[in-house]
Amino acid sequence: MDTGAKTTKKRNPAENANPLSHLLFLYMFPIFKKTYKYKLTEDDLFSPLKEHKSSYLGSTLERLWKEEYRIHKKTALHRALFRLFGLRYMILGVIRLIDELMLIVIVPYCIRMLVKFLEAGQILITKNEALIYAAVLVLTLFLDGIIQQPNYMGLQHIAQKMRVACTSLIYRKTLRFSRTALGNTTVGQLVNLISNDVSKFDQLFGLTHYAWIGPIQVAVGTWLLYKEIGVGAFFGMAFLISFVPLQIWLAKKMSVMRLKTALRTDERVRLMNEIISGIQVIKMYCWEKPFAELIDLARRSEMKAIRSHSCLLGILYSFEVFVSRTAIFVSILGFVLLGNDISADKVFAVTAIYNQMRTVITIIFSLSISAFAETNVSILRIQELLVFEEKEQDEPENILNGNCLKFDGIKNGMNGNKIPSIEMQPKIINPKVILSGVSAKWQEDKTDDNFIRYKY
Repeated sequence: MDTGAKTTKKRNPAENANPLSHLLFLYMFPIFKKTYKYKLTEDDLFSPLKEHKSSYLGSTLERLWKEEYRIHKKTALHRALFRLFGLRYMILGVIRLIDELMLIVIVPYCIRMLVKFLEAGQILITKNEALIYAAVLVLTLFLDGIIQQPNYMGLQHIAQKMRVACTSLIYRKTLRFSRTALGNTTVGQLVNLISNDVSKFDQLFGLTHYAWIGPIQVAVGTWLLYKEIGVGAFFGMAFLISFVPLQIWLAKKMSVMRLKTALRTDERVRLMNEIISGIQVIKMYCWEKPFAELIDLARRSEMKAIRSHSCLLGILYSFEVFVSRTAIFVSILGFVLLGNDISADKVFAVTAIYNQMRTVITIIFSLSISAFAETNVSILRIQELLVFEEKEQDEPENILNGNCLKFDGIKNGMNGNKIPSIEMQPKIINPKVILSGVSAKWQEDKTDDNFIRYKY
């Protein structure tokens, strides 16, 4: 009986899928069929696509970052990420813009024509024309479903690849830290970068296009409203846009709260790491309660920042219903007060236009600004780590108590087992300068007495 574990996974079904299969997600149907009959197991996992592998993404991003860092010190990582993912990201943004404009132009017009057809005594629209408008409305919504989901899937893939690439870059950098760099960073900071900062790419990055799609959609929507109700359109749009500065301010405050949360999480994880490292001493001296209070204080400080961030996010979500419904009321009220007669088709058309803009202007636009700000904070924190000093390339890797470990062949151990022969050698071989009776420390800004003495 073969008990060996499988070393290879199944080929990813998306690897050889045709464009139609990608568009309609047809390559997922075998998975759905198997899940319906049986439970999925670990053997059903697929191997990742080549473009998603950390070795490929990490090597490519590292090369681009080094090229950009020679010229642009402060924005090197931003430029490297844009060079790696920017083209596909822009193409998906243009597709999303076309989809949004299609919805805001076609859907309200078709709804207006259908409502006008249902009015008593109208003779302008025939039954066949009404059927055509209904078919166009259904086709538009169908195309929206066909375009929107693959588009969002593509943005999620880009966000995932950015996360994997940055995580790989952080890991490679930590392996090359010099002793000075190790003193300037903490385990908590590294853990927080990998667990929280890079996760911001996955959470809200798919909405970032609405930061520039939103103003275009507002301009088109205002023009359509003006054609429907004239000057009354500007009253409702002015009320709707008046909340945008508040949303931008809230988005900036959310980015500040995000940075505070990250810094306080770094501190908490650092404290936990030090406590776990010295747990024997803490238990011996019965210091559990004081250190528990210290961790509780750090956690309370972190939760305070998280709570503030969540409250700001809740305020942003509360704008959706109140602001949009009030804007519709203000527009129609202004139209009536100017001496015009309102009709059902105009009310439905105005409501449909506002419904297409409601979510984008009241929520998604501010979330996209917040996503840009939070992503920028994460990238800056990662770049701050990437510029740390690296050790020399010829510096020995295996060091034990100041000596190098040399593996010298294989010899017989107990019970005839083969074990490597280890020979201790001086750390410095053929030194250029010999120091005698010298005290040294690794970091200039440290005032403690963690000195290392050399004598040859």
